[in-house]
Amino acid sequence: MRLAIWFLALLLAAGFAASPASAQDRYMAGLGNNPGSPVGTPLALPAGVRLVSVKGFDNRKDCKETELGVGDEELCLTFCTEEDRSYIVHIPAGTMFKHLAGEIFDRMQREKGFQNVIVVDDLNFFIADSLCAHLMLPPSEREEAKRKLRAQRAAKGEPSPANPGLPSGGRFLLRAMCLNQEMDVPGEGAEYALGTVTSHPKLRLVLGAVKGRKIEGDRARRLLQDAIWDVTEGYGLEQETLARLRALPAGR
Repeated sequence: MRLAIWFLALLLAAGFAASPASAQDRYMAGLGNNPGSPVGTPLALPAGVRLVSVKGFDNRKDCKETELGVGDEELCLTFCTEEDRSYIVHIPAGTMFKHLAGEIFDRMQREKGFQNVIVVDDLNFFIADSLCAHLMLPPSEREEAKRKLRAQRAAKGEPSPANPGLPSGGRFLLRAMCLNQEMDVPGEGAEYALGTVTSHPKLRLVLGAVKGRKIEGDRARRLLQDAIWDVTEGYGLEQETLARLRALPAGR
C-alpha cells in the first residue's frame, strides 16, 4: 500500500513539474525547428477583400509596388476586391505568414523548408482599383481596364476612392521578421498563407517592447530579430534584451 501511495506521489509530482513546460510548448508549433502551424488568434480580412497570393521572391522588379513593414524577409502580397470600392485592411503586429509547404517539410529536414515570418508593426493597407475580375486579364490589359473603370466613374460623376494617406494599391512588398533561424529565406517559388496573430507570451513581450519605437538601421533590426530568435530557437529571452528594445528611439 505504501509503495502504491509513493508511486502515485511521484506521478503527481512529475505531472506538476511538466505542466509549465507543456503550457509553453503549445505556443512553439511552427517556430524554430518545431513542426506544425504557429499558434495564435485568427485574423479576418474585411468582407469583399481577398488576399489572392502571398509569395516570396528574389527579384525586386517582380514586386516593385508599395513597400511597408520592418525586417529582412520579403513577401509580395496581392489583394483584390469583389466590388468597385475601396477598403482599409489592418494587419496588426504579431501577424504571422505560414509557408504553405510547411506540412511537407515537417516530415523532412526542417532546414530545407522556407521560414515562417512575423509582422512586427501595425500596418494599414488602402486597397483600391483592384477588382478581382481584372486579375483574370493578361497583365498587359489590366492597366487599360483600370483606366476604363476610372473613366466610367468620372462619366457618372462618381469620385475615385480617396486615400487617407496610407500605402495604396493592390500589390505590396511586405517586410517581416524570421521565425525559423535555420530555414531558408522566402525566396522565389515560396508560397505563403495569411496565418494567425501570435499568442506566444514571450513574443508578445518582444512586440510590446518595440511598440511605438523606430526600427531603423541594421543594428536595430538585428536586435529585434535576435530577440525573436531568443524565443523561437529556445536561447532564452533576457530582461536586458527587452530593456534595449524599449530604449530604441520613439517614433513609429
